[in-house]
Amino acid sequence: MKAEGLWDGSFNGKESTLQQLSPYVGKLKSGMVHSLIEYFTQTGDRVCDPFSGSEVVAESTLVALVSSNISGVAIRQMCRLNPVAGSNYATGTVVVEGRRLNSRAEIRASVNGGDAMTHVTVVTEPDMGIQFKISLVSEDLGKFRAMWGDREGKPHLLKVSARHRSLARYLGPPPDYDGQNAPHFRVLLAEIVAEAVCRKTLLLESKERTWEFRWADSREDHLIADDVLSSFQERVRDFVADAHAIMLSDAEVKRATKPPWDSGG
Repeated sequence: MKAEGLWDGSFNGKESTLQQLSPYVGKLKSGMVHSLIEYFTQTGDRVCDPFSGSEVVAESTLVALVSSNISGVAIRQMCRLNPVAGSNYATGTVVVEGRRLNSRAEIRASVNGGDAMTHVTVVTEPDMGIQFKISLVSEDLGKFRAMWGDREGKPHLLKVSARHRSLARYLGPPPDYDGQNAPHFRVLLAEIVAEAVCRKTLLLESKERTWEFRWADSREDHLIADDVLSSFQERVRDFVADAHAIMLSDAEVKRATKPPWDSGG
């Protein structure tokens, strides 16, 4: 019969599940540490650990996180449990991201053989809207008729070029721009505002929700152009009617379109 040696067999079955959540190459397994102490020491002996039990005791433990619906609710970053000094518990932060409105998911956290779970539903908060200011400027804005004041540190200021040929003919001379209150100019301004808002919205969304915009995956330039323009026009379609309603009330539209022979009401 072969005598069982100190290193016979595998430590995988004996390993601490807590230590295996955050292993580190080059550090001793907790099972090996246990065997060494048991073999070389006696009760009452002192053991010096210059590494303070690193990767053997639970100083900071990685939590395994799983979402049952990653397309609707995704885990955004790793979570570690950190012991709270003077207590018998640890704290950690779980960050999830709602990717689709009304999506539901079960979030499961596992550590040291124990599980905890919660349920998440993606909802929208009441939209209070963002107030922005429109300013007619005697500037050439290059390829755009309107630009946001990001460079001036005023991201909610929309500058509209009074020099652009499509606007100058309706506005009149600066600085009063007497034509700016005329119905036909406000209709034109509604289109310009809608274009600027949707352009900014698309840029922000493509930065914040990259998984929804895979333009770089298209190898053909014309496919990229078509996809970008389609995304832009989709937003304009949904917003432009509201922009017109803000710029020109229904009563003003009725007065502007009333036939000249209709003198009633």
